[in-house]
Parts: sequence; C-alpha cells; structure tokens
Amino acid sequence: MPMHPADRSLSLAAGTRALARMEQLLEGPLSPTMLDEYLHCPASFGFHRLARLREMEEVNEGDDPSGVGTLIHEVLEQFHMRRLNQALERSE
Repeated sequence: MPMHPADRSLSLAAGTRALARMEQLLEGPLSPTMLDEYLHCPASFGFHRLARLREMEEVNEGDDPSGVGTLIHEVLEQFHMRRLNQALERSE
C-alpha cells in the first residue's frame, strides 16, 4: 500500500528568501489549488510556489523540426561564442 504524502519524513530547510516568499503568498488570497497542492505534497508546493522552479521544456525531436533547429543553433552559438573576435589558426 502506498504511503500517504503526509506520512513521509521529508523536510526542506527554508531560507530567508523562501520564508519571505511564503509571507508574500500569505498576504494575498489563498486559492483552493494552492492549499490542495500544499496538503498533497508540501515539498512540491515549496519547489513550485516558493522556489518558483518549473519543469524544463523538452524538445520533441520526432515531431518538432523547428524546435530541433533552434536547439542546434543555440548549442552552436554557445560553442563558438568563446572564439568571437579571435583569429583562427590554420589548423583550426
């Protein structure tokens, strides 16, 4: 039988920025979604609402040629940026 989220012994240390963000959230109206998220998994609430972490966007290589092209351009730009305004040697 799976454990209820409240039964897990998981804790996160709250830093000053997280506490300030929690105070900011508590000053406004609390939505049922926020309360449900906290009750379901306080760690997820902390990551999402306090630390404002989001899932990384993934490039769907099979169905999104434009996304793959954008990714390739970004990788090549970062790779070659370190040589910007530098003369290349003949061997390079």
